[in-house]
Amino acid sequence: MNHQDAMQRLTNQRVNIMNTYTIIEAQNVNSTREGTEIQAKDLTSAKRAASKAQCFQGTVLKIEQNGVLVAYKENNVWINA
Repeated sequence: MNHQDAMQRLTNQRVNIMNTYTIIEAQNVNSTREGTEIQAKDLTSAKRAASKAQCFQGTVLKIEQNGVLVAYKENNVWINA
């Protein structure tokens, strides 16, 4: 394989970059609690995973990235922070 073929092969490969998010289920948006880290390709995927993992009704789901709140779900509505 020559250099040009190798470069073409690299540009044709799909690169999946995963981000680390922390999902927290709490009683309200101001509550603190230990969360669960997940790998997701984007915030939408993280929201989907958080919704599927929700255990209790009436709780708030929070998603943090690098310790910063990026979104939360309250009353079945996602709000980007």
